[in-house]
Amino acid sequence: MFAFKRRYSLYDWNTEDWATLLALAVKWGFDQVKELAVCELVKKDMPLLTRIGLYQRFNIDSARLVPLYAELCSRPDTLDEEEAEALGLKTAVLVFRARERLRAVLSNEGKSPLPLGLEKDDVHRVIISLLTGSDAFVVTSKTGENLEPLMGSHLGY
Repeated sequence: MFAFKRRYSLYDWNTEDWATLLALAVKWGFDQVKELAVCELVKKDMPLLTRIGLYQRFNIDSARLVPLYAELCSRPDTLDEEEAEALGLKTAVLVFRARERLRAVLSNEGKSPLPLGLEKDDVHRVIISLLTGSDAFVVTSKTGENLEPLMGSHLGY
């Protein structure tokens, strides 16, 4: 019997190999190779922010970024500091703005005003708690009503 060596196939590459090919395709202007690499990377399992960063770095068609941004905007938690840094200022602001618009009352033309009864001191307490890393804060109105549940759903905290 003949022993055939398995022929190496591009389609057996791992994520790092496809990312390298993508980088070279972009560098050398090989658009078809770039598209092949992107199509193969779509099939690979990778963290959401890693995929976004890769697509941004190599100027992949924004149509491929929209569903990734939508996934970030739709999740219950906001970006943390590390995620915002990884995305960069422009993208982090885009995500925060989209989250705020999505969570706003439609009748307010995409704006998300503070809940009725929320006082300036309450806003200060929330900011202080975020600056100090403490999530243990209770926001109350002048009447003493606990606004914490409203804050969580309305502002995305």
